[in-house]
Amino acid sequence: DSRFDVWKEIIQPDFAQAYAARENAAFATGTGSGQPQGITVGGTSAFTAASGSAITSDEIIRLYFALNHLYRELPSANWMMQDATFYNLRKLKDGEGNYIFGGDLTKGEPATLLGKPVIINPSMPAMTTGLKPIVFGAFEYLVIADRQDFMVKRAEELYILNGQVGFFGFKRFDARVTLAATMQFITMA
Repeated sequence: DSRFDVWKEIIQPDFAQAYAARENAAFATGTGSGQPQGITVGGTSAFTAASGSAITSDEIIRLYFALNHLYRELPSANWMMQDATFYNLRKLKDGEGNYIFGGDLTKGEPATLLGKPVIINPSMPAMTTGLKPIVFGAFEYLVIADRQDFMVKRAEELYILNGQVGFFGFKRFDARVTLAATMQFITMA
């Protein structure tokens, strides 16, 4: 009945977006038990922040140096945090009143923190007591196994009384930090 390809125009893009969000969350905070091992599980807690809701400039510097210089100097060494954390850190200043973040946002330059790129990941935890909102690590030590194809099953019988058709998707993926020392994070007090 459709005048356009429902699968190609609506369902497939929705499936792709849903799976990407699910994978991203698992790769960031997965438990490793029945789901991929997330970065915040496979990494190492460098220290606990003094506050349960804020991070200081000194704590950012401490996290930077918690990562061994051999990994810190790799091109894959990056920061990862969610947008709200980035917003709060972007306002931090050093003892002389200079912002600690590099990159001129007015010129579209990528954001850096202590010379290393910042990856914004909406699946990273918030700056809340007990959570791990910022990771600094060498991301080449995060191994991801991702099957490119996913199965989709059409289920007509399940929704027949409502005149609807259901679609179920299945995909297999996994992740693991291969060396815990390469991913350092702050745990909020």
